[in-house]
Amino acid sequence: MNLIQLLLKPWVISAFVAAFGASLCWMAAINKLPISRAYPYMAINFLLVALLATFFFNEQLDGYKITGTALIMIGVVVLSRSVV
Repeated sequence: MNLIQLLLKPWVISAFVAAFGASLCWMAAINKLPISRAYPYMAINFLLVALLATFFFNEQLDGYKITGTALIMIGVVVLSRSVV
């Protein structure tokens, strides 16, 4: 399969569109918030990826993954509250 055929697949196109949209959202966030306040929320991607992988790819969420993701989310809350 050549590169052009690969790039024209719907999943690849949707990934590019999603990445572009995420970049726009990130630029809007750093224009409105200080970077030290906005950056901890990037860790929310861990939660979203875990949930979406379970939904779209039937990956299993075991206790370790749930605990690790919960610890990351607790860290995001602590970081977001500690930054002035």
